[in-house]
Amino acid sequence: MHVSFANETGMPLRIVKMTGLKHDGPIGKQLEDKRFILVGDRAYFSIEKVVQYVKIIKIFAALIAYVLLKWLHVQIQKQIQR
Repeated sequence: MHVSFANETGMPLRIVKMTGLKHDGPIGKQLEDKRFILVGDRAYFSIEKVVQYVKIIKIFAALIAYVLLKWLHVQIQKQIQR
C-alpha cells in the first residue's frame, strides 16, 4: 500500500493498494500532487523528475525576478517624477 498525505492535516490524500505481483515503482505517478514534493525510496529515483523540478524552479525564479525588476522600474519612475 502506498499513501500520500495532506501537508496541512496529516490525513491521507491518496491511497494506492498493491498486490505485490508487479513492480510498484510507477505508483509514484498516481500519488503525485503539484502542491507537494514526492518523497520516495531511492530505488525509485528518476533523474527526469529532478530535471522537471529544476525547470519549474528556474521558471519561477525568472518570473519573480521579472516582477521585481518591473516593480523597481515603476518605483524609480515615481521618484523621477517628484
